[in-house]
Amino acid sequence: MMRLVQTERGIRTTLTLDPEVFNAARNLAAARSQSLGRVVSDLARLGLEGAREAKPAARGAFPVFRVSKGAAPLTLDDIKRDDDRAQ
Repeated sequence: MMRLVQTERGIRTTLTLDPEVFNAARNLAAARSQSLGRVVSDLARLGLEGAREAKPAARGAFPVFRVSKGAAPLTLDDIKRDDDRAQ
């Protein structure tokens, strides 16, 4: 059974995190002078937004993906390099 406690600052609960996820979030919190909860919430929110944006939108015969502003273009050389690594 999950226990949730509503406070003025948000919902309190207990999460089990993989050690590498915990350490990365803790280091990020320290670097930003933010609480661990704030950093985990922000990262989860980004992941949820990214999951919504990753769904292809059909335009004609080709799927279209939204990418973040400033993302580097994907070149034929990138595809060839990654294809070679996969084999």
